[in-house]
Amino acid sequence: MRTNSLFKIIIILLLISNGFTLFLLIKPGKPPHPPFLSEKLGLSGDQLKEAKKMELSHFDQMKPLDLKIEKLHEDLFLSITSNDKWKEDSLKSLISSFIIKKDELLLAHFKKIYALCNSSQQQLFTTELKEHFSRRKHPPRK
Repeated sequence: MRTNSLFKIIIILLLISNGFTLFLLIKPGKPPHPPFLSEKLGLSGDQLKEAKKMELSHFDQMKPLDLKIEKLHEDLFLSITSNDKWKEDSLKSLISSFIIKKDELLLAHFKKIYALCNSSQQQLFTTELKEHFSRRKHPPRK
C-alpha cells in the first residue's frame, strides 16, 4: 500500500515536470524575423549570393558601432552624478558621430543593393524603403 502511494506521487511529479517542459518548448516566442530585403526583392541566384555577402559584410561593420554607441550611452546616462558638462557634451558628440557613421554605412549598403537590382527590382526596393520608413513614424503623444 505504501509503495503504491509512492508510485502515485512520483507519477504526478513526472507529469507536472513534463507539462512544464512542454510549456517551455511550445510557448509562443518572438515573431519570426521578417525576410531580408534581398529576399523580398526576388533576387536571382547570382544576385542573391552577392546580396547575402553584402548583408554579412554590412552586419559585420554595424555591430561594433552598435556596441560603441551602447557603451557611450551607458557612460552618458551614468554621468548623472557628475556635474561635468564638458564630459556630457563630449559623450553626446561621440554618440552623434557614431550614429552618423552608421547612417553613412547604411546608405552605402542600400546603394550597393540598389545597383545590384534590375529596374523592376529597383522600383520594388524604393517601395520597400518607403513602407519601412512610414512604419517607423510614431504618432505624436498627447
